[in-house]
Amino acid sequence: EFLGQRVLDVALNGPAQGPRPSESRDKVDRCFAVLKRVHAPDELLQLVTDQKKTYPILAKKHFGARIAAHVQESSRRARNPANPLFAINHTLATLRDHVSRLVRRTWAASKRGAALECHAWVFVAWKNYARPISNRLRRISAAMMLGLAKRRLALADLLRWRWPRVAFASAPSALFSAPASI
Repeated sequence: EFLGQRVLDVALNGPAQGPRPSESRDKVDRCFAVLKRVHAPDELLQLVTDQKKTYPILAKKHFGARIAAHVQESSRRARNPANPLFAINHTLATLRDHVSRLVRRTWAASKRGAALECHAWVFVAWKNYARPISNRLRRISAAMMLGLAKRRLALADLLRWRWPRVAFASAPSALFSAPASI
């Protein structure tokens, strides 16, 4: 009977895909490659990561002797502002909260990586150019703090940006143009 049920499942749903292969090492490698491109070649790098085993190997591959220090924090440490990984952990939690495609068991789940990547870049633009940096500093965006924009973007301004119709293969600034009035 079990075999019959299995045959029926395959007939109705197709063969099982199995677990999705991990792309983690490849993604970390790509991330370090981007960091290498944008980091000044004559400056030393201070790296703070969790204790993933591939980080030291890939960091050495991309930066070699340019790594001044590599501090590896436990992912079990309290996730509060005293934790050096708090900023990235908080940013990723905010991303998961605001990008519906990252929520599991929902109709909004992405079936294609390119669609998820485009949705994530919309979030990045909103978070950095339109969203206030804090409740106390409601008139200032992250882009304004970095000198990248003179004012916060209104939703209409953000929606005037020309977004690419392809997956982002390089830095997003090269692929879409912001309105000249920023």
